[in-house]
Amino acid sequence: MGGGINTAPAQNVTSSDTVSAETLCPKLALRTNLLYDAALVPNVGVEWFVDQHWSVAANVMYIWLKNDTRHRYWRLFSTDVEARYWLKANDGDLRTGHHFGAYAAFYRYDFEFGGKGWMGDANYGGGVSYGYAWRIFPKWRERFTLDLNIGLGYLGGTHKEYDPDEGCYVWQRTMRHNLFIPTKAEVTLVWYPRWRAFNKKGGRP
Repeated sequence: MGGGINTAPAQNVTSSDTVSAETLCPKLALRTNLLYDAALVPNVGVEWFVDQHWSVAANVMYIWLKNDTRHRYWRLFSTDVEARYWLKANDGDLRTGHHFGAYAAFYRYDFEFGGKGWMGDANYGGGVSYGYAWRIFPKWRERFTLDLNIGLGYLGGTHKEYDPDEGCYVWQRTMRHNLFIPTKAEVTLVWYPRWRAFNKKGGRP
């Protein structure tokens, strides 16, 4: 008979042959806002990539400086959380391109300059944001992007005005504010470390 039996071994397709871009792409990034760094305000953030389009970023900044002899006092604490949607799908490389988000933030501050002070115990805000990220230092072993982000939304809370007088702080007035203004501005350096627990080496090197 002309027909024969094909005895060639069947090729097995393993799960490693069909690894998705989502698995290869980094899941965790570390961030710092260069605008705050330039103002000598230490800040750090993390971003977790949930799937091909969504990520969640959280940031915190804190500084406490004082010079009692010259009535200089500068204290600032802020934290915010943002959910982002990236237009460009996860393709196994770094997160780049346009993104939109919604965020919420909390602020505390105490500023005193030349005998006049302003204190905000609990200020809060939130809004919507737009940003764009692109890759920098492509030849480095580790991977970096620069992320520009701006947000517009609500800022509420109270602030107190006071005058320092011989070691005491004399209250002058308390004011409440409800504002719709730009509440976020970031020029952020983003680093994707090659930590095996979070980020696998995939996509373009």
